[in-house]
Amino acid sequence: MRPLPVLLALVGAIGLAACFPPRGNVEPPAADAAITAAALKRFPGTTAEQVALGRTVMVGNCKACHGLPAIASEPAEEWEQEILPEMAAKAKLSETDKAALVRFVLGARDTVK
Repeated sequence: MRPLPVLLALVGAIGLAACFPPRGNVEPPAADAAITAAALKRFPGTTAEQVALGRTVMVGNCKACHGLPAIASEPAEEWEQEILPEMAAKAKLSETDKAALVRFVLGARDTVK
């Protein structure tokens, strides 16, 4: 058995892993009036309660599987057309939770300068 090559490989792997931190665990913004107003522009009739529910869904479901990505990390179109539909299906969200999540994420994304 050759302990030195194994030790070097292990140290190298740990060092390399440190260069690529996990993509996630960024606390989403509070579901505030600005996010609600931005969501309202996209989705007429949106309520503050829906936006708050969307944040709750994101923190409760997304974080459990893979962490929370920064909402600004992807363009709004990608969130709307790819990420949210795929993740909502995988998480088996109800239509109410899915609609709330979409409103929160896109509203929050639209407030990023």
